[in-house]
Amino acid sequence: MTVKAEWVKSSKALLLTGEVDFANVVELKNEADEWLKTCAPHASLDLSAVTYSNSAGVALIMGLRRAAQKRDKQLTLVGVPENLVSMIRFGGLDWLLNS
Repeated sequence: MTVKAEWVKSSKALLLTGEVDFANVVELKNEADEWLKTCAPHASLDLSAVTYSNSAGVALIMGLRRAAQKRDKQLTLVGVPENLVSMIRFGGLDWLLNS
């Protein structure tokens, strides 16, 4: 099964559209890592256009939050789908939701 997702990038925001699954999460993370190198010091990760995500989405958020921290960037989450919020809270990873 092919899972389709893509990033819409600007200097201050990264919007994810489509479906996040184990089939594409590594590629999505790598593309976002490249964006983090040149984005503004305070940027947003917008997930409002994600149409489906399993726990791979939680791993993606965690990886991007850590990568941003290593680059001294503040990455604010916007529009996190409720199913991801539930998984994050269930896993005791509430820190991922904090700016």
